Amino acid sequence: MPLELQDRQLGSVMVVKAAGRIVAGSEAQQIESHVNKLYAECRDLVLDVADVNFIDSSGLGTLVRLVARIRRSGGDLKLCAAPPPVHRLLKLTNLLQVFDVHDSEVSAVSAFYRRSRPAEAKADAPVCRVLCIHPSVDTLVYLREVLRRSGYDAVTASNLPDAIVLLKAIGPALVIFADEMHSARGRATAAVLEETRPEVPVIALQKEFSQQEAGEAGNWLLQAVRSRLGTAGAAQ
Repeated sequence: MPLELQDRQLGSVMVVKAAGRIVAGSEAQQIESHVNKLYAECRDLVLDVADVNFIDSSGLGTLVRLVARIRRSGGDLKLCAAPPPVHRLLKLTNLLQVFDVHDSEVSAVSAFYRRSRPAEAKADAPVCRVLCIHPSVDTLVYLREVLRRSGYDAVTASNLPDAIVLLKAIGPALVIFADEMHSARGRATAAVLEETRPEVPVIALQKEFSQQEAGEAGNWLLQAVRSRLGTAGAAQ
């Protein structure tokens, strides 16, 4: 089957899901062009190869070049979910370590967050990550900026499946979510979050939050965050 590529943002990490063959010619050119375009906007990339059924020597060479180029410029490209044939190929060619292969998407994304910290935080300040889940992109931008300006490392997701991946990967100290969101099976977001990471406290945003006066909403938000976390997690 021809190569198909789909990408989505998980916090600060871009995940590219590949399906089909990575071989010499248009497929190798396609993945190189696609990854290069994404890298112009995002330095942390994960290539999910779970649905890749064949890689020839030229295609593998393309991936090696991509990884080397990205690392030289300060970023990284990790592989995840390699099926047995691809894993055997990487082992036979002694390239497992070159590609930093992870068993799952969660593991690959988590590896980026274990070594990263918000640029705004002081070197000796603890990182306090807050996961924000809301269907509105504009509301997510607002939440992220208000929290970051107060010293928290805010990571955002606009849907519940991606939020669950991030919840497992980044180990947030707190989750803020839109109360009206539900899972595909109609389960309340709070119940899904509780099942996934019961130890993480949550703040539910009512539907009216997005229509509140911005200053008032921000004050309420920060008070709610501090009441659950205190001020120790934010940069002073």
